[in-house]
Amino acid sequence: AYELGVRLVGSEMCIRDRVTTIDFESNMLLFNDLEGNEFSLRNFENKVLFINYWATWCNPCLAEMPNMAELYNQYKENDNIVFLYLSKEDADTIIDYIPKDDSLGQLPIYKIVTDDDLFSTRGIPTTFIVNRNGEIVIKDVGSAVWNDQSVIDYLDKLL
Repeated sequence: AYELGVRLVGSEMCIRDRVTTIDFESNMLLFNDLEGNEFSLRNFENKVLFINYWATWCNPCLAEMPNMAELYNQYKENDNIVFLYLSKEDADTIIDYIPKDDSLGQLPIYKIVTDDDLFSTRGIPTTFIVNRNGEIVIKDVGSAVWNDQSVIDYLDKLL
């Protein structure tokens, strides 16, 4: 179960209390970028991670993408934070859908090769924020306003 989580309601962040830490050496999450290059979480150890599980058929996922793109564009030059937009769909399905949504074309999108139970979720969209120590500090299931100032302030504190 996930441990320190947040639910964005308006501009309020509600936080739960226990923390789960990622074991970067044993974590099974593998994913490819849309050019086919493979990555694992080990590639991003000691960075703040913003991980979003989504799908092209998921309307709540697509509804939050413009806010996601705005947030990503605010931090994309910062080497201390990595944004990972992960889908279990075929790469061709994702690639074919991107031209239909301007915000998706701005985001670093990856296709999941193998998932890890640590990131199990009962629905999408689900977003995880991981601090530099590998602790999952936020797990949010459902659509949210990710470019809200409270999120920006929270990420700035983690950086």
